[in-house]
Amino acid sequence: MIEITGLKKIYDEKAIIDGLNFSANEGEIVGIFGAKGSGKSLFLKMIMGIVKPDEGKIAIDNKFISKNTYKDVAYVTSERALFYDMSTVEHMEYLRYYYPRFSEEIFNQYVQFFQLPINARLEKLSAEDVEKVDIALAMAKNTKYLILDDPFRGLKPKDRLRYLQTMFSNLREDKIVLVAMRNSQGMKNLVSRAFILEK
Repeated sequence: MIEITGLKKIYDEKAIIDGLNFSANEGEIVGIFGAKGSGKSLFLKMIMGIVKPDEGKIAIDNKFISKNTYKDVAYVTSERALFYDMSTVEHMEYLRYYYPRFSEEIFNQYVQFFQLPINARLEKLSAEDVEKVDIALAMAKNTKYLILDDPFRGLKPKDRLRYLQTMFSNLREDKIVLVAMRNSQGMKNLVSRAFILEK
């Protein structure tokens, strides 16, 4: 469970997020929607412990985010935590030792689904394919929590929805997913519920 109470973050004397309360339970896919500048990415970064809130509490399974909880969370953002001089398969070989439930089978399924070159270094791939590598690795980590910040933003809406539909239909029953997107079009049937951030 993710439980957040009284979350507040101020930038340039303006409260971007102010007094936010939020929770997500096992088996839920929660869509977080809002216009540019509404604080979607900031919200996710605070959950991950990358940005410190000015006020409020964030707990994952009744624990504050720390190095000990990272193994239970797969986080995909545009700020790729990848090595561009390594190949797709080298990333898989590297990460499987850090995530207890890492599944090479799931990884290979998404490599095939996304039609990714497995031996090419990431520096040789398009931005869209690098994102797909990141998402394939996130799915293969097989964590309880999956946090996606505006996934497949460079694709056509119909392709984005097709990819998300496939991903969400193959999740563990206890998984909790947060997916932040600017545009909620077509997402109604993919998420359990929606959470809207306003500017």
